[in-house]
Amino acid sequence: MKKKRLFVFVVSLLSIPLIALCLIASRAPKEKAPPGEEVKTFHFGNLVALTGNMAALCVPASKGVELAVEEVNEAGGLLVGGERYMIELHTYDGRWDPKTEVAGAIKLVNEGCKIIHWMAGAGIAAQEHTEPAKVIMAAWGFPWEWVREGIKYTFIWDNTGSCMMLYPNLIGGPGADTLFTNVRTVALLTENSVMAISIRDKMRPALEAKGIKLVFDEILEMGTTDFSTTIAKIKKADPDLVVLNQFSADSINFYPQAAGVGYTPWVLNMDAIISRSAEAKRLAGSAANGIVEYMFTIPPGEEAPDWLYKGLGIDKAKLDHFSKVFPKKYGMENFTLGAVGGYSFTNAMFFHLQQAGTVEDMDAVAASLESDIVYNGAMCGWSFGKDHMYTMRYGMAQLWDIDEVTGTLRAEYVAVGHALDPFVSPNWEVYVGKNIDVSKPRVIE
Repeated sequence: MKKKRLFVFVVSLLSIPLIALCLIASRAPKEKAPPGEEVKTFHFGNLVALTGNMAALCVPASKGVELAVEEVNEAGGLLVGGERYMIELHTYDGRWDPKTEVAGAIKLVNEGCKIIHWMAGAGIAAQEHTEPAKVIMAAWGFPWEWVREGIKYTFIWDNTGSCMMLYPNLIGGPGADTLFTNVRTVALLTENSVMAISIRDKMRPALEAKGIKLVFDEILEMGTTDFSTTIAKIKKADPDLVVLNQFSADSINFYPQAAGVGYTPWVLNMDAIISRSAEAKRLAGSAANGIVEYMFTIPPGEEAPDWLYKGLGIDKAKLDHFSKVFPKKYGMENFTLGAVGGYSFTNAMFFHLQQAGTVEDMDAVAASLESDIVYNGAMCGWSFGKDHMYTMRYGMAQLWDIDEVTGTLRAEYVAVGHALDPFVSPNWEVYVGKNIDVSKPRVIE
């Protein structure tokens, strides 16, 4: 019955929004430039952390950007407003260091980049340079303050903050018809990063408003690999549910270390193991079996029901193409959701250049990004709107059969959420296909 309820939700959800999702962009033209046709250059920036704690996410994403640019150029360039452009990619290693990132933003602006694919933390400081230059900052999942009033050229893919506002909707006490039931107490473990701290500040009151008591609430430095002391504290607090508000790949160490001392709590996870490399999945191993995490797309190379493709706005043909081409070029170790994210995000930017009909008038490009036009990509259906924030539809997956040899896993799709207002936790459409009773143990084998 509950699975049927989930299906009904998807159908009803698609009845109106998917009219917009039918506005699918075609791929870049396959014909080469005719002899004698003038070909111009468009400068595209790529500011990512190629080194440092976030490299595990950013390196594959950067390679996804590279593939998107390469395919456009090999196809003869990008046709915009009747003119043809080859894409020149400018990549800068921000190292997830604020000073380095701002220096990178200045450099990319000075090099003539009109759009910067941005995976960095120092967005507000960098806006002092990108906004006056009318440079589009296309940023991954950062605090809502980045698109505050007066900001015209920053557009964020909010896969983080809004997702955590979904999480309180998935947590309920005895008798609640939601994903996690019989929850009275929660442990919240937050990493010391801009994203995670912002999420913590909004999530704590959302949980408290539901009568959920926080029995553990601590901040941990990024790059932490030894969780033994933290695990001991959480175990002593004995929460019904642990929420891991962590993004660094190092957070995967939590699971085998906890299991090593006989502690296997129910976990609502932010890191998205499903998006990590096979090596990371091997590290998590069976110790992570049964945890639940968000999924904003379908892992490349994996099968999923048709309703999930439609519900997330994914063009299956584009995802299949990416899944075939990317690992051959960049290897399976980089074949992650970060990679398909960089690829799809970049193609969405190219699509909006074509919709605007110009690469010079960035006000027109911003207007296209603000519109309701949707680009259905390999990862999701991209549409930013007037608030400059793309709030995804989220599937929730429970992980099973994590293989410590092959790094494969099985995902059971257990819930879907859509933000009516991503700033307000209760203002979500949430439908569940399963109830998880936290009074029962999580079995990892």
